[in-house]
Amino acid sequence: MIHAVRPALASEHGPDAFAGSVWQQASAAAASHAPYLRPLDAPPPGFADIAR
Repeated sequence: MIHAVRPALASEHGPDAFAGSVWQQASAAAASHAPYLRPLDAPPPGFADIAR
């Protein structure tokens, strides 16, 4: 049997640094499904300026 692959959707809010960017859903899903990645999800300094 073949199952469709669906994206990992977030069940909680992601980091505020990614709000409004194309990375918002991906970072929220990573925080929801892999909480051990939260420390790595902090953007580098100046990222907010180039992400929009």
